[in-house]
Amino acid sequence: FYHADWFVSGGFVGVDVFFVLSGYLITSLLRKSLQEETFSLLHFWQRRIRRIFPALFVLLATTLCAGYFLLPPPAMKSLGESAAAQSLFLANFYFWHDAGYFAEPAKLQPLLHTWSLSVEEQFYLLFPLLVWFLYRRDRPWRLFWGLLLLAFVSLAFSIYQTAAHPSAAFFLLPSRMWELLAGAVLATIPGHLRSRPRLDFAISLVGLIAILTPIFVYTPQTPFPGITSLPPVLGTTAILYATTATKDSFCARVLSLPPLAFVGLISYSLYLWHWPMLAFCRIYGWTPPLHTAAAIAASMILSVISWRWIEAPFRFGLKSLTAKSIITSGLLCSAALLGSALLATLADDAANRYPPEWRLAAEDVGYTGLEYMTPAKQAFDPSHAPTIGLPPHRSERPDLVLWGDSHGMALAALIDELAKEEGLHGVARLESGTCPLPNAWRPNRRDDEDGRLQRAGNAAFLDYLRKVRPTNLLLVARWSFYCEGFSQVELEADPHLPSFEIPLVDRDDAPRNLTESRTVLGRQLRELAELCRTLEIRLWILKEVPETGEAFCARDFLFWKLGRRSHPPDRRLTLDEYRKRQASVAPILEDIEGPDVILLDPAPALFDSGGRTINYDYQRAFYRDSDHLTRRGALELRPLLQEALRSMRKGAEK
Repeated sequence: FYHADWFVSGGFVGVDVFFVLSGYLITSLLRKSLQEETFSLLHFWQRRIRRIFPALFVLLATTLCAGYFLLPPPAMKSLGESAAAQSLFLANFYFWHDAGYFAEPAKLQPLLHTWSLSVEEQFYLLFPLLVWFLYRRDRPWRLFWGLLLLAFVSLAFSIYQTAAHPSAAFFLLPSRMWELLAGAVLATIPGHLRSRPRLDFAISLVGLIAILTPIFVYTPQTPFPGITSLPPVLGTTAILYATTATKDSFCARVLSLPPLAFVGLISYSLYLWHWPMLAFCRIYGWTPPLHTAAAIAASMILSVISWRWIEAPFRFGLKSLTAKSIITSGLLCSAALLGSALLATLADDAANRYPPEWRLAAEDVGYTGLEYMTPAKQAFDPSHAPTIGLPPHRSERPDLVLWGDSHGMALAALIDELAKEEGLHGVARLESGTCPLPNAWRPNRRDDEDGRLQRAGNAAFLDYLRKVRPTNLLLVARWSFYCEGFSQVELEADPHLPSFEIPLVDRDDAPRNLTESRTVLGRQLRELAELCRTLEIRLWILKEVPETGEAFCARDFLFWKLGRRSHPPDRRLTLDEYRKRQASVAPILEDIEGPDVILLDPAPALFDSGGRTINYDYQRAFYRDSDHLTRRGALELRPLLQEALRSMRKGAEK
């Protein structure tokens, strides 16, 4: 229901419920095998392979095939990478690491849900050895206390990590391990300490409330896991504690009703199939309730098929196969899937998958200007920086340095071409999400490590400017983002984006709010303008390219041209909305304008006569997403930038 956006804003706690159940079940089986002296790592791992691999690999293979025909280039590459990661059960690391600037929004990742399966399998890789080490028949409490201590350590780390590194806390095992251990600890409690029948109803009722409350109260903005994961975890533990003591208790009878038991029976396949179905629907814009309901119904049907003809035969059949042969087969299948997934990343090629007349439109979907990127968190090295225009000679003063964020990357190819035409030479320093300011940085939520690295990189870059004193410095950035945060269009497209984003600070103890960010932007731009005057560098600032109202402009336009949508997207922003978004930025830029600080305004070229953004023509989209221009859209700024570079050439000749 949460993944379908139905009724429950905190349904993501279902993962925590699952972890507790899994820990309880697996530890119960391990403890029983130790008691009966039948414990075997090979036997344990072959059971896991029988249980997990067949349905998972069918799902991954099917999704890769569907993606080849249905996904645009960048999404296909991301799908191949995530499938490769999951074939090694490292999907949680992939989605943690891939939560970067150009990553597909979470709702559009067909394999996003596999992160929790990776966490579980990483845990069970070594957990049996831990249980074996701690278990002693003559010391029944040793296993209990050992697992309980480890659970407390993991919980403490989860609380810290959620505050310091929230994305890592969400996706990685160390901060999730205590949830699996909660179920494991329960499975090791001696029988004489089990719940009493008279308390069963009260304990299970409290547990049910502890699970249901977060489901309806939590939101994606709730800090999680950490302390907020305690209610669903302890609630699940309480229900297990009460219902295992008395099988005919009220709660146990309710949970054993045939419809609920049937969902439990197909739950693994349902977990696998429902999310890709929803993701593909969202990619194509099929989000009305009827489409979502159809996707859920289709996933239920696929789940029954998967359970009946894939899960059950492999899990309970093939009795003649040995544990070694099953493990070997599982590893070979993983290797084959890894190879297929890596090949799928190479299918990110518009020339092979689209008709010739739409290949440029397909390439627009994924073009970011990444070839012009230079990491801002590293010392600037002009010998390894992307060249703008003609190759610079060591003895010459650069005519132009291009400094900016991803908006600069989107325009870099055009600026490079124009610089060659005008005979200019220079270099670029561009990185997404990094404001081109001398002594300001964006803290990564509560983690300032990136900020410290960026500060050091900026210091080295300013030393470069002082040393070579280029004739012109051109700044290109999404200025309003650093004053206002994400646009409403972006937040609606991906609710996982932090609505409390803190754009800019220029000292460690600075207040972290939008008002301070605007102050920092103004102060740092004035400092940069003064530095440029001192060094006799002419400063050029491109005002912000207008944002538009279409979150996936190039992708949706391509789908329409290919006949996969009934109509093109037509969500455009008006000139008044653009001015409102720029209200906090415009006075700052205009305040520093002067003879040596020239402002360039791209807006007139990107609004039509009716005062609305131009999103596409008959052949190609002008925007990749809600704010980045495609190479076709950049051409609309060619006259503006060509005139500016001609002026730069004349200044260089003087």
